[in-house]
Amino acid sequence: MNSRRKIDFYEILLVLIIIFNLVDISVTSTIVSLGLAYEVNPFMEIALDWGVPYFIVIKLSIIAGGCYLLWKRRHRAFAKAGIITCFLVYLTLMFHFINFFYKI
Repeated sequence: MNSRRKIDFYEILLVLIIIFNLVDISVTSTIVSLGLAYEVNPFMEIALDWGVPYFIVIKLSIIAGGCYLLWKRRHRAFAKAGIITCFLVYLTLMFHFINFFYKI
């Protein structure tokens, strides 16, 4: 008997969103602290002003919480659209980071 659960497309996208979030946290906190860029999100800019540990906790909490809510509703059309949208936004950000580092 095969008891392995099938992982669906949306679960994979949610895992990638979490991974991209970790990359975003690392890159953003590094390049901002080096003075090479600034945080464009005003809420996250405030969190960075409080310190990198606060920034990490707040950013992880928001994204992980959002991913959890989307995962719980992943069978609904609005959640599927939200997962795809979040993934595409983060994918675009990853390409932006690649372009940024290519220019340095």
